[in-house]
Amino acid sequence: MAGNRIVSRAVKITFEELLQPELCEISVDNQPAKIDHRFRADPRPPRYEIHFKLSEDVVPGYHQVDIRVGQRTFPPVWIEVPAGDVVPTPH
Repeated sequence: MAGNRIVSRAVKITFEELLQPELCEISVDNQPAKIDHRFRADPRPPRYEIHFKLSEDVVPGYHQVDIRVGQRTFPPVWIEVPAGDVVPTPH
């Protein structure tokens, strides 16, 4: 992830040497995230980007992001959604 402070509600996670991006599952505070895009950003090493938006029920504060690819579970990552300056998601 580029940074852990999420202002726009859009999150991008970059993986290197990810062989099966279609197996990637992400949850925020134990709620599944809807992945918008998975694409190969660079063929070598290979590098993939996974994009998703935070749901409207993710309120300002700190939130745990869990990432799983197939049977592999990564350590949790914490993100901050700031109060007041959050850009709303267009509908």
